[in-house]
Amino acid sequence: MCVPGEFHWNHATSDSFEHVRQKWHSVFNSGDAVRDQDMLDSIQKTDVSKFLADIDTCARFESSMRLWISQGNGYYTLSGFNSFPIAQTVNGSQEAFNHFYFRHRESRFRVHRGEYWWHMETWDALGLDWCYIEDKPLAPGDVCILSMPFALDSEQKALTLDTCDHLGIPVLLDLIYLPNAVSKMHIDVDRECVKEITVSLSKTFPVQTAKCAVRFCRTEPKDALTISTHENVSNRLSAGLGLCLIEQYAVDYMVKKYQPLQQYWCDQLDLSPGNVVHFGYGKPMSDRLDFSDYNLQSSRYNLRLLYENNSWLEKMLW
Repeated sequence: MCVPGEFHWNHATSDSFEHVRQKWHSVFNSGDAVRDQDMLDSIQKTDVSKFLADIDTCARFESSMRLWISQGNGYYTLSGFNSFPIAQTVNGSQEAFNHFYFRHRESRFRVHRGEYWWHMETWDALGLDWCYIEDKPLAPGDVCILSMPFALDSEQKALTLDTCDHLGIPVLLDLIYLPNAVSKMHIDVDRECVKEITVSLSKTFPVQTAKCAVRFCRTEPKDALTISTHENVSNRLSAGLGLCLIEQYAVDYMVKKYQPLQQYWCDQLDLSPGNVVHFGYGKPMSDRLDFSDYNLQSSRYNLRLLYENNSWLEKMLW
């Protein structure tokens, strides 16, 4: 179910058993979406080239994404999006992160331990100041990035938002896992501290290399992304693909289809089902070989390969 060469960072460089065994750990700790075969077939049939000449593609994608994520999937509820009237197509959440870093480059960046490792790797590469929230209290002058559900344990970090509200700390809220939430969760984004929200399809649907995402802002940022948006040169191919997907698949598609398998495989493997449908939690892998020192999710197991090969595994194992 994987595209050849997809996991370049995880290719084995030795054929020894121990080396290969260590390498597969990273695959099962990733956050990647389920490669749902029905959806993959739909993607292959989608002609995105037609969107190149459609000047309204990005605007339609942004408007549809707002409605799609706001509907909820039967577990989460989301309110307050009307406080973020600015919507801009981005090349994945990472592009929104980059612009946030640049605008706040003189501040100290704050994240919880276990947040998306890419932030810390990038801050180190750029020589930016940052610190885990667990190591020092949040303080005025900081800026915070927070995924909700949280990347490490798929929990809700409402207390962090309370603190940021109290101290006037700007927050970028990353909702990348929200469509796959399977626990009762209410998120009110209408907090003064929340300045930006990113919504990406890459952890819900198998389109991580298509970069289908939107940045929602309380006020219009003065940055290069805003200039590109005004020029109408945003990525219409990714926006068109994203638009086709959310028009065809409801926000609860993955949860409805895979939650029974989540419970089944967690029972088989003695894992606890996570609050995100393709995650289970158990004992940490003590001998894993990873691509980043900041990827701390050794207790989080991505069940997607089991879902994708469920029929074959049932025949082989039972």
